Amino acid sequence: MSGRAPASPLETTEIEKSIRNLKSQIEEAKSTVAKLEGREQELNDRLSKEFGLKSLNAAVKEEERLDKQIGELDEKIKKKFSDLKEQYEW
Repeated sequence: MSGRAPASPLETTEIEKSIRNLKSQIEEAKSTVAKLEGREQELNDRLSKEFGLKSLNAAVKEEERLDKQIGELDEKIKKKFSDLKEQYEW
């Protein structure tokens, strides 16, 4: 025997209320997870269709590649502009 007295009806009601509340929160969380999973699938499909990328990791790598390419092009543009300024003395 545990030595604890049985829960009073008031305590039992509070416990039941807490359990119902937790159950409601769990159901809401399940619904949110399902919605987010659906949205994730939509985004993955779009990533594949629009950009030919199979995963978020592939998208991150592509972003890094494109950022590097933009940086290189930016440097070339600045160099060409500087050359033009120098060539035509403006």
